[in-house]
Amino acid sequence: MTAPTPPVEESAEGAWVTTVEGRRLLNCGGYGVLTFGAGHPRVVDRVRRQLDRLAFGSRTLPHAEERAAADAVRTVLPGELSDVAFCTTGSEAVEMALRLARLNRCTRMITTTGGFHGRTLGSLSVNGTPLLRRPYRPLLEGVRTVDYGDAALVRRALAEEPGRAVVIVEPVQGESGVRVPPPEYLAEVAEACAEHRALLVVDEVQTGLGRLGHRWGVDRSGVVPDVLVMGKALGGGVLPASGIAVREEAYRPFRRDPRQASATFSGAPLLMAAVQAAVEVFCDEKVVERARAAEPLIAECLGGAADRADGLIREVRGLGVLHGVEFAHPKHAAAFAAALIEHGVVPSHSMATTATVRLTPSALVSETDLEHLASAVAAATETTLAAA
Repeated sequence: MTAPTPPVEESAEGAWVTTVEGRRLLNCGGYGVLTFGAGHPRVVDRVRRQLDRLAFGSRTLPHAEERAAADAVRTVLPGELSDVAFCTTGSEAVEMALRLARLNRCTRMITTTGGFHGRTLGSLSVNGTPLLRRPYRPLLEGVRTVDYGDAALVRRALAEEPGRAVVIVEPVQGESGVRVPPPEYLAEVAEACAEHRALLVVDEVQTGLGRLGHRWGVDRSGVVPDVLVMGKALGGGVLPASGIAVREEAYRPFRRDPRQASATFSGAPLLMAAVQAAVEVFCDEKVVERARAAEPLIAECLGGAADRADGLIREVRGLGVLHGVEFAHPKHAAAFAAALIEHGVVPSHSMATTATVRLTPSALVSETDLEHLASAVAAATETTLAAA
């Protein structure tokens, strides 16, 4: 049986995307980039004004936009993260964090099963999914993988081998199907890192800036890592921007030689304009509160689907505006995703699992938008049940 041809996007605004045929679909895809929706007018306006002045600098002379963007980001960071360095993609930001760890004399890397940190060779080395790593071996040496959600295993890995380590972990694993750890997990990992002088890197590329109904996923546990990795929503859903926020003592190697943190497009004026506007939107439009308010409504409609499709749906998981529906078989997940599109919702697949359909809507969805989502989920569930 030939798979149906997906509709083709033509334009997007806010929480919605429009196809070339004129259909409007609620956008719950976008890999988590569109926390503030598509084409937010404040971000677009700031970028347009910057485009008329200075889109890309000389890379020899300083410009004001990078400092202004760093200052803006600092206003929403957890305490004690004083230094900010920018780049473009999440993978690049993870690479920067790993390089900084190496400059801090970390010779070992500890990561978790199911963790996703990008597709460059360094970030692939700390990905916790063998299927994604296998085609690119050999990768970096000195990497140990422990089960996600069990802080005792991190502590044991730190204690069992010599040499300073860097631990990289996500507050919630997005690409492995929205895996939510116990609330105390990150705090216990941070405690183990402090005990063994390990560098703690928390990858918030997907979870940061309100996606989980918190400013950052670490806020859920009251943790301040040594390095916080940012991306996706940092560019306001308009331009690619990422970066790291770092404790002063851990950032010293980059401060001694800033070239170690530089890249051609890092801190480009146009990108920095988007970052400044994104922080303004995040603060002024109460993104955290709105994501938190949307959470029970999304959970309710997905929970209803799980009750209706008992046996087909294994589990529903999520926080804020990041949710996953895990099916008993990948074919049912594929059928549900296709049915959602048919009924007016664009879902997101999960990179590390084919059995989970993710929903990552904008935090700025309206009640009407969420009513549409609930209706589409109910209809898609019936379609999936009929085809099972």
